[in-house]
Amino acid sequence: MAATAPPTSAAALVGGAVAANDLFGGQIAAPDLLNIVCELDGHPDNAAPALLGGLVIGTLTPVGVSAVRLEPKDLKVVVAVPDFAVSTTAARRALPDSVPHRDAAFNVGRSGLLLGALATGEYHLLRVAMQDRLHQPYRSHLTPGLEDVIDAALDSGAHGACLSGSGPTVLAFAPQSRAREIASAMKATFEARDVVADSWALDVDLAGARVEPPEEVTAWSPVPTF
Repeated sequence: MAATAPPTSAAALVGGAVAANDLFGGQIAAPDLLNIVCELDGHPDNAAPALLGGLVIGTLTPVGVSAVRLEPKDLKVVVAVPDFAVSTTAARRALPDSVPHRDAAFNVGRSGLLLGALATGEYHLLRVAMQDRLHQPYRSHLTPGLEDVIDAALDSGAHGACLSGSGPTVLAFAPQSRAREIASAMKATFEARDVVADSWALDVDLAGARVEPPEEVTAWSPVPTF
């Protein structure tokens, strides 16, 4: 089961929509704004978390977006970002047109387990819940060292780890006490494969998209953990 952070395109779209709505007096109610940005982006799993914050699972329906938002406690997100890009087009082409029923059932079961683990705080279940048979095996060749980096994260104490979206970022959910060590291990494992990478230990943003007065805005300059 894969996890993902909202890509830049979805974040930019949400930022523009929220800013425009604020500029015109906030005339669009939050549920309607959610439907608009998800329809424009086409991927509610990207646009919804960028707008709402937290961990969001969502899907488009004939009457709009259905989404569930979670606020996990005591959970860090560790990301290892290789110094190369993976084309979304190439990543999509790597996927087969059909998959075995057993693999689909494998992922469906883990999807439910993933939501249950995040909702209840039973994070030890994430090791199993984040396993995948629908996209990681087909895309692993696009991110050299993927399996080794996932194993390094788990061996260092991560609750679970996976390829983030189409990659090449690798994401791990981690206890706060182990996040820095996990970030270091993931970076080192990439570099052992001659892949330059940075790593960060991040908090889950619970605020989502918002408009702040200019005098309250501070420039954010991300510094790699290692």
